[in-house]
Amino acid sequence: MKRILIGHRGVGKSALLERHTNYFPEDPVFDLDQVIAEKENQAVSEIFSARGEAVFRDLEKKYFQELIAQKGYVISVGAGFNTQLLPTDAEVIYVSRRTDSDGRIFVNRPRLNPEVSALQEYLLRYQAREPKFRAAASWVYHLPEGLNDSDEIEEKILKKEFSLEHAYFTLSRESEIELWPNIDKFELRTDIFSLEDIKRIIAEHKEKRFLVAVRSKVSALELRGLRVDWALENGPVPTVANAQIISLHDGEFIEGLALMQQQPEGKHLKFCPVVNSFDELLLGLHWQSDDRQNRSFLPRTKDGEKSRWRWFRNLMWRKQKINFVQSVKDFDDQPSLYEYLLSQNPHKQFGAVLGDPIHHSRTPITQGPNMADYGMIMAVPLSEDEFMQGMEVLREMGLKFAAVTSPLKLKAAELIGSSETESGINSLIYHEGQWLGTSSDADGFETMVEESEIENLKNLKIAIWGGGGVISALKEVLPQAVEYSARTGKPRDEKADPAFVPDVVIWAAPRHPDIQLPPAAWNPKYILDINYVENSMGLEYVQATLSATYISGLEMFYAQAKKQFKFWAHYLTVS
Repeated sequence: MKRILIGHRGVGKSALLERHTNYFPEDPVFDLDQVIAEKENQAVSEIFSARGEAVFRDLEKKYFQELIAQKGYVISVGAGFNTQLLPTDAEVIYVSRRTDSDGRIFVNRPRLNPEVSALQEYLLRYQAREPKFRAAASWVYHLPEGLNDSDEIEEKILKKEFSLEHAYFTLSRESEIELWPNIDKFELRTDIFSLEDIKRIIAEHKEKRFLVAVRSKVSALELRGLRVDWALENGPVPTVANAQIISLHDGEFIEGLALMQQQPEGKHLKFCPVVNSFDELLLGLHWQSDDRQNRSFLPRTKDGEKSRWRWFRNLMWRKQKINFVQSVKDFDDQPSLYEYLLSQNPHKQFGAVLGDPIHHSRTPITQGPNMADYGMIMAVPLSEDEFMQGMEVLREMGLKFAAVTSPLKLKAAELIGSSETESGINSLIYHEGQWLGTSSDADGFETMVEESEIENLKNLKIAIWGGGGVISALKEVLPQAVEYSARTGKPRDEKADPAFVPDVVIWAAPRHPDIQLPPAAWNPKYILDINYVENSMGLEYVQATLSATYISGLEMFYAQAKKQFKFWAHYLTVS
């Protein structure tokens, strides 16, 4: 085996390398940064600070070339590694997470450009490196958020021991066919490959099944004998094209739906519009459900926006004939291999984690093993404005249980008619014709406090910075805490002592341009961040202090998840 893992800072390459050893115990693995540190008898951070980045890059090249001289290897390289040094005979896996583009702030890694903020430093390098990673990659592994332990689905992907029973793999380059001997259905798009190359590829791989998606102007006569998906953007379907599938992608939703309804019988219709609301999603679902054998509905998100409907495609795998899996080229609404395999069991009850944004959520992975006998959980983007409408549509689609994140917790309380209007609801279950709910925020925060190892925490001076719908849960555990608005910087209680200086700041604010950092004079000893996202402004605040100890909200999240599972399992039946 010759494999090399590339990817952005903090994505999880080193941890994946460790898991790779469990899946392939016979293959030697090397973390290049660790090799450099051992060979030079100096930590990477020290090499950067004492000898400079240029020296480190020279060492990186030297020891990398020594490693690839071996007969076999699995190597993880740093984010700044020169991809032009990658050998052509190695399988290069670009390890990517949906949160890569959000940015990450590190409190335990060397700064590379202290002249800009830590977040801006990451984002500038992300923008420069992303196209290089995709160009160098043999394939992209979309690593799920929160996957830390050895995992059956991940093992199947890395061993290539799976099949795509209900989906086509969208090819970005011809070499992917050889990379995936276990996959037998591929989509070839005319806006990616020339028609000449498409015909050659099909002729050279007669054992595979190909769908030719006509997305550009081509000669209809040359399509004879091919399995064709004709996009109506190219005009009416030519008789000579003999298209088995007729699709539509552009234009307004309502006009597009009307056009699809006018298409002749005997063809499979594939409707792929930009969908702007849950009302439109429901219309598309009803259209597809009226003739599942001959219709497929694949909603898309506006270009430049985070995917809103990838979860819907996962949910529909076995309910329609045409589906697609994402490859190297970034079609964000196409599910990844991991997402596809996660949603394969058709008997699982539909669960969701709801929020806006929600692509960072670790709930699907964290709850997955717990909920294996009950249901599958998918991240569903849902804003405050569309919450009630969205919940009606999701319920019609079979939503049975949900985890609710900020800023939707108060809306969830309203949904069930709860009096918990201050703290909100973070767990929902549909039982006997109605939504029931509870909140595990206080339990989670109490666990975070107990496991923080801060001595006499409840006797220290504490400030809550921000908080919104979780303030009452935080105050339930630490009633002496003083609340502050993160937008104005002022205490919520007018009677609060203006000279108050806390020992502990509980960071409970989201990332937003209006959010301020606390007064510089505070300089707390501890910062408890109830967020766990890797670009939290709580991490920025840590860097702005002199020596504060940072405590992540992950412990709070895991404790919340345990109570959520108990709540759901009380009502759910094993499927």
